[in-house]
Amino acid sequence: MTEYSLQNKKAWEYNAYEFWVKQSGTPIERAKKDKENPEGMLKRYADYFDVVFMEGGILHYFHDIDEFMRMMYILLKNGGKMICSDFHPFTKISDILKFGQPAMSYFATDSFEGEMAHARFFEEDVRKQMPKCSYRKYTISEIINSVINSGFVLKKFDEHPAWTDGRLPGKFTIVAEKRSFL
Repeated sequence: MTEYSLQNKKAWEYNAYEFWVKQSGTPIERAKKDKENPEGMLKRYADYFDVVFMEGGILHYFHDIDEFMRMMYILLKNGGKMICSDFHPFTKISDILKFGQPAMSYFATDSFEGEMAHARFFEEDVRKQMPKCSYRKYTISEIINSVINSGFVLKKFDEHPAWTDGRLPGKFTIVAEKRSFL
C-alpha cells in the first residue's frame, strides 16, 4: 500500500463510524430503512443497474486515476456499467461548496493535504485531531479520458448543481459500459 493510501485510510477511519451513525443511524437502523425502500437508497441511480458504483467524492483520494479506472474495468463483467458520481472539478477553482480545501488552478496536477469531507460536521476540538488526507483533484477531461482509455464506452455524462448555489456545478455523474466482446 502506498504512503498516501495509508494516510487516507487512517483519516477515513478516524471517527468515521461515529459520523455515519450520527448521519444515518446505527447499521441496524440504516439496514432497516434501506430494506424498506431499496430504490430510495440509490436515489437517481436505480435506473442504471448491474454496475460498479461510486458516489460522493472518491476520485480525489486516488493519485492515479488511470490505475483506478483500470481496476473498475477489471471488476465488471462484459456489458456491465460503471457509474461514478463525484464532486465536480469546478471545486478546484472555487471553494464555493465550502469544503475548506485550498483554492488552486483548475489545471493543477499537484496533490495536497486537506481535511476529510465529513470533518466539517464535528466540533472544532475533534476536527483538529482528525488526520489529514492526501488529495489529487482532476479536471473533467482527465476524468473522461481515463474512463475512455481504460476501455469503457462512455454512455452518459451529467452535471448537477451545487448544494450551496444551484447556479454552479457541484457534482457530475458518468455512466460507462464495459465493452462486450463476441
